[in-house]
Amino acid sequence: MHRACYLADVGVGAVIHTHAPALTALGIRDLPIEEMLPESVSALCSVARVLHLPAGSWELAECVGRAVAEGARVLLLERHGAVSVGHNLTDAYDRMELAELTARTALLAAGAYD
Repeated sequence: MHRACYLADVGVGAVIHTHAPALTALGIRDLPIEEMLPESVSALCSVARVLHLPAGSWELAECVGRAVAEGARVLLLERHGAVSVGHNLTDAYDRMELAELTARTALLAAGAYD
């Protein structure tokens, strides 16, 4: 999956895959993250959703690579966390951190913490 991200876009210099709780929950609940906060629109760039596929499978790698090739910079993996890509590790990390904050906000707005 990581290799697919690097091969999909020569501008990708770092890939982060995490099981951040809010992003994972957002993917399970299929709640929107796009345009949730003004800073999210510019910093997260394009967000893609990837349907559940077996971890470590070629099918998952292909779907993730395709999404990155199409411009996704944050990917919500259904039931499997999230991926962020960036020009370097700091870029990818900052994007993932903002995505997790945005996901927590989306869950709060949806009443998921009631």
